[in-house]
Amino acid sequence: SSSSSSSRQAGESAKSAGLGVGVWLRVRRLAADGLEALRFVAQHPPLTFLLVGLVAAQFAVGLVQVLFPPVVLGLGGTSSVLGGLLTMSGLGAVVGSAIFGFWGGPRRPQDGVVLSFALQGVALVCCGLTRSITALLLLAFGFMTTVPLARASRAAVWQQKTPPELLGRVFAVQRGIVQFSLPLAAAVAAAVGAWCEHALATPEADWAASWPAAVVGVGPGRGSALFFVVAGAIDLAVAASAFWWPAFNNLSPTAFVRDAKEKDT
Repeated sequence: SSSSSSSRQAGESAKSAGLGVGVWLRVRRLAADGLEALRFVAQHPPLTFLLVGLVAAQFAVGLVQVLFPPVVLGLGGTSSVLGGLLTMSGLGAVVGSAIFGFWGGPRRPQDGVVLSFALQGVALVCCGLTRSITALLLLAFGFMTTVPLARASRAAVWQQKTPPELLGRVFAVQRGIVQFSLPLAAAVAAAVGAWCEHALATPEADWAASWPAAVVGVGPGRGSALFFVVAGAIDLAVAASAFWWPAFNNLSPTAFVRDAKEKDT
């Protein structure tokens, strides 16, 4: 029985070792695929710019997602009003999908990228400046109607500029990097949001006579509203850069696919 127990233990040890080697090889393969995708993006500055712009925009969205409730409550809204605003923003996404489905988007996807960044930036800045619940509802609805255009246009750029054999890896790396900005934004909003709220809470607060107070006002929720203005400014800066940079604005639909194939031949 002792020999059979030893054999069983040896078999289990070999099985565990084999499993560990398999996991290591899989992780190594994933790392190699990710590095290959990153090298491809780094070799093409317009795609690098788009990736950085997406990270910045997603970071801005992460900020306002966390700080949207304080803004609504600071304007005198209740939990039911907040729920209604969130419902209307969801309806905006549905309406935007329908509009995009009938329209089909701009002929050049980079135009859709610029347009969506610009519209979302304007909506976010206005959300930070308004003191009206009704205006906030309309702006939230309008912001969400642009989301289908933004996602489809950005995906079209990646699909057109990436060779088919790299497309899955590039999409996976791009999505992982962009999505990482959401928890980072939530951490920043939690750490800085309360401090900004305190600094703009009353006419006697620290920032009551400063430029942030002149922009968003003083009172409950105005510190959070300041983040909306900052987030909108980020989107507008990305839109302006994309519009004025010829390397991105004048992209050829198949330039990078052709370049990659030429390197293989």
